[in-house]
Amino acid sequence: MIKNIVILGAGFGGISATKHLIGKTPDNFKIILVDKNPYHIFQSSLYEIATASLGKRYPRRIDFKNLYTTAILDIKKIFKANKYFDFVQATVNDINLKERKIILENKNTLDFDYLVFALGSETNFFGIPGAEEMALPLKNINDALNIRNAVQEVFERKQSTQRIIIIIGGGGFTGCEFASELVFYLRKLSTELGHVKERVEVKVIEAADTILPGAADWVKKAALKRMKKIGIEFFFGKQISGIKDSTILLKTGEKLYCDVFIWTAGIKANSLVERINGIKLEKGCRILSDDCLRIVPYRNIFGVGDNLYCFDSVLQTPMPATAWMAIKQGKIVAKNILNDIYGKKAIKCKSMMPRLVIPLGGKWGIVDAGPLKLKGFLGWLTKEVIILKYYVSVLPFLYALILWLKGIKIYIRND
Repeated sequence: MIKNIVILGAGFGGISATKHLIGKTPDNFKIILVDKNPYHIFQSSLYEIATASLGKRYPRRIDFKNLYTTAILDIKKIFKANKYFDFVQATVNDINLKERKIILENKNTLDFDYLVFALGSETNFFGIPGAEEMALPLKNINDALNIRNAVQEVFERKQSTQRIIIIIGGGGFTGCEFASELVFYLRKLSTELGHVKERVEVKVIEAADTILPGAADWVKKAALKRMKKIGIEFFFGKQISGIKDSTILLKTGEKLYCDVFIWTAGIKANSLVERINGIKLEKGCRILSDDCLRIVPYRNIFGVGDNLYCFDSVLQTPMPATAWMAIKQGKIVAKNILNDIYGKKAIKCKSMMPRLVIPLGGKWGIVDAGPLKLKGFLGWLTKEVIILKYYVSVLPFLYALILWLKGIKIYIRND
């Protein structure tokens, strides 16, 4: 009788778990990967898509296709369907954990013997009035294109000497990467469309008193110095109470005008998990797991990535919702499923100091990975090498190389 290992979500964690399971299970097991899209999104490049110059005032449809396909990896290129693996493109409507059934949008069902939650996250607006309606999130390809188009539309609409103000809500990793690259995109747009560069402003609102939570102090200082140097203005310790039209309302009573407001301030687990009976949710509606990444209280259900809440007992903090952590967790979950199949003991997700690679615009970046500490051009170059390494790890080499080179060709136009 065939047994199913079902992995929900083709993000970094889901791809990693699938990759480390294929070819290692007994012949009576089948691995089924489920995602609503036929591709894996390289989330780390979304900020690049949102700030990419296409070198033309009115790009063609093919130009946009070339842009967004730089961050899309075809599932069929990553995995080949066979009797031991299948990819199902569908949206999951519900899950019955007791009966071990997954209900899809077309009312079809999938039975599972092992299940991996790798559904990723959604934007969390924290119930702030007007935020969901007025702010632009950056979570998927469409979001990135919408932001890019919204920014260009402001340049097209306003006169060349009028002020243009872009505000980013959130000074975390996504917010800082996006804001930094945005500065260079705005400079490019100003030149192309005849605007006064000095009249174009980028501002970041952060509720904490510093940027990049979880990063080392030297990283925060270097990043802040870099971002201020390229002209980004910061509002620290400011909480947003509401958004009305083009005005951001702060709890201090201050009001900030903006032409475009981008929201990068928070995430929550996929809304599907809130509807599932039998699982416990923690902060941000994330699924609680033990230190072996098993969903409490099950031993055959696991979680990886942004939809998971796993507390690191050594570092005394939840494991970070980053790409590199999701990839590591995917590998550990695959190992633990195999260990359970073969009657071996589960392994724990051990504490790992963060490996941070933070691009901050214009071929400049910061790397903090154990003994490797870089900033400047070498930091940016390291980021590109890591991207190529990842592409090669999941795609045929030539296809990975072409995709990587296409991305670089487009992304460096701002510099």
